[in-house]
Amino acid sequence: MILIPNYIIQFFILITTYVVLDFISLIGYALLAQKLINWIKAKPKTINTISASVLVIIASYNNYKSTILDFFLLIDIKMIIIKFYL
Repeated sequence: MILIPNYIIQFFILITTYVVLDFISLIGYALLAQKLINWIKAKPKTINTISASVLVIIASYNNYKSTILDFFLLIDIKMIIIKFYL
């Protein structure tokens, strides 16, 4: 009688579990994507409003961030000038 090592059985159980869970998660993503596509087709103005709002937020954040960086860069330049003349 040939005995199969215990780790081979565990490996096949692991593979089977992974395949089943991966399949279930992909089906869930597909169903969610289908619902989202139907919602976007039904309400195109809503998705345009959301997209425009996100772009405005990103633009204002980048402007704010660059203003802060410019401020600190200006302080560094002033400190260098002060050290140079002292």
